[in-house]
Amino acid sequence: MFVKISKVSGVEYVTLVESKWDKVKKKAVHKVVQRLGRKEDLIANDPLAIEKLKEECKKSKAKISEANQLVTDVMDSLLHNVLLTDNETLDTMCYGNLIYRKLFKTLKLDKFFNKVDKSYRTKYSLSELTEFLVTSRILRPESKLQTFNQKEKFITNYDFSLESVYRSLEKIGKEKSKVVSYLNKQLSSLYNRDLTHCYYDVTTIYFESFDADELRNFGFSKDLKVNQTQVVLALAIDNKGIPITYEVFPGNTNEFKTFLPFLESLKNNFGFQNITIIADKGLNSKNNLLEMKKLGYNYIITEKIKSLDKKVSDAFDLDTFESVTDKFFVRKIPVIDYVNSDEKVYALDDELVLTYSSERSKYDLYHIEKLKQKATKLIEQKNHTTYKSSINTGGKKYISSKVENVEFNQKQYDKDLKTIGFYGIRTNIKEIDPMKIYKQLRGLWKIEESFRVLKTNFEARPVYVWKKESILGHFLICYISLVIQRYLELLLKETVNFEKDDQYLTTSKIIKTLNEKATVVIWGEDKEHFLRLKMDEGLTRILKAFNINSLPKYGKVENLSSIILGKR
Repeated sequence: MFVKISKVSGVEYVTLVESKWDKVKKKAVHKVVQRLGRKEDLIANDPLAIEKLKEECKKSKAKISEANQLVTDVMDSLLHNVLLTDNETLDTMCYGNLIYRKLFKTLKLDKFFNKVDKSYRTKYSLSELTEFLVTSRILRPESKLQTFNQKEKFITNYDFSLESVYRSLEKIGKEKSKVVSYLNKQLSSLYNRDLTHCYYDVTTIYFESFDADELRNFGFSKDLKVNQTQVVLALAIDNKGIPITYEVFPGNTNEFKTFLPFLESLKNNFGFQNITIIADKGLNSKNNLLEMKKLGYNYIITEKIKSLDKKVSDAFDLDTFESVTDKFFVRKIPVIDYVNSDEKVYALDDELVLTYSSERSKYDLYHIEKLKQKATKLIEQKNHTTYKSSINTGGKKYISSKVENVEFNQKQYDKDLKTIGFYGIRTNIKEIDPMKIYKQLRGLWKIEESFRVLKTNFEARPVYVWKKESILGHFLICYISLVIQRYLELLLKETVNFEKDDQYLTTSKIIKTLNEKATVVIWGEDKEHFLRLKMDEGLTRILKAFNINSLPKYGKVENLSSIILGKR
C-alpha cells in the first residue's frame, strides 16, 4: 500500500492505494483503499500529514513482508524435514470429498446412521462408512475392493476395514424404506419442494455375473447385455430432478409389472395421495391406467398413436389443430377405453393431447428413410436367414416375407409416414391447457438423464456384489448419491447466470472439478499442513454456493476441513 497524490482540475487529492497483480490482464493494477480528500486540507490540520501517511504505509508493508517471510520459513522447514526424513512423505490428496461430506451433514444423514449404528453396535462408524461409500460412488466409482483401496486418497481420515465395507452394505440395504422417507422429509425442509408431480421410468442394471438367482436374473436388457444377469430399477423423481424413491425388481420382470407395486409403495410407504404420475409409453397399458385411477392418481403418459385414426377418423388432419406457432400445432381429443378387472368393466374416460411439429416431422422422416434404405439393402442381398429373423428391428421392419417371396413392406412404410411429426399424450386431467400437459411430459428427459448419471458417472453397473442384502445396499448408496448430487446442482443453479453458457456446471463438470481439485499435504511431526493448488472458476462457484469465498493457500488440514464443513 502506498500514498498517491492525483491532480483533478488543478486540485490535489490524496488516496491510499494498493497494488495487485491481475492474472487476466497480466499487469499490476491499482485498487483504492481509502480516499483522504484534498491535500491542502490535510496539510492545514497537520503539515507533516503526508510524511506520516507514507511512514505508516512503509511499516504496514514491512509487517506484511515479515508475516509472509515467517510463513515461508515455516513451510520451508516443514518441506525440508519431509524431504530429509524417511518416514515423512509428501502426498497429493483430494479434498473435493469435503463438499459431499458437508451435504451429507446438511441432509442430517450422519445423525440418521449414527442412530442406526446404535442398534447394530458395530466397531466402526456406519455413518462415516456410508458417507465414504456415497462420496466414492460420485467421485471415484469402483468395485468395493478398489473403493476401499483408494480411501487414503481423500483428505478425510477414514478408519474402517475392508470387511466392514461389505458388512455395512448388508446393514445399509435393510434401512431402505426409512432412509427414503427420512431423506424426503429433509429435502422438503430445505427447499420449496413440489411433490404434486412425479416422473417415473425403469431401466436395467446388469451384473458381472452369469449365474441367476431370485433377484439377479436374465431378461430384456436396455444395455443389450443378453448373456448377463440383471435387475430392473424403477425410479421416481420430482420436477427438479431430485429422486423421490426407487424400487429394485428381479431381472426378468416386465416393466409393465413394475408399475402397480411401485404405485402402491408410493401411497402406502410414503403417503403420497394427490399426485400426478408422468411416464413414457413403455408403461402405458390399460391395466396400469386403471390402477392409477383406482389409487386416486392423475396421470400424464405418452400414447401410441399409430392406429389412432381407427378411433378418430380425422386424428391427423392439421385443419383440426390449433396453431401455437407457425411450426407447432396442438389439439385435444376425448378418448374412452374399457377395461375388464375384478369381474367388472371400468371406463377410462380420458383426453388425448395430440401435437404436431414440423421439426419433429423432419426428424421422423430422416429415420424412416434410413430404415427404408436398410430394408432395400437387405432385400437386395437376398439373405433369407437375415430378413426372416423374428427380431422386427432396423430395416427388417419394412420387409414383408411370405415363403420365398420377399418384398418391401409398403403398407407399413405408408402407415409410419402418416404419423411423422405427431406426438400423443394421454391424461385423465380435464379442463387444462394442452400445452401445459405437453410441457410437463417434456420433463421426462430429467429421469432419462438420471439413469445416464447412474450408469455413466456413478458406474452403477456392472454390479460386483452377489448377496441380495449387499445388492440392495449397493442401490441405496446409488440412490443417496444421486439425491446429494442433484441437491448440489440445485444449489448451484441459484448462482447461475443462465445468459452465459459457461456459467452452467453439468454433473460431469462438477464431479471432474471436485475430483481434480487437490492439495499437497505435508505430514509434520504432530500436525498435517497443506499447500492448496490453483482454484478454477468451477470450484470457486461451488464454494460460493456454500457462502465460502475462498480457501487459504496453506495451513492446517483440520482448518481446511473446518472451513468447508462450516465449523469456523
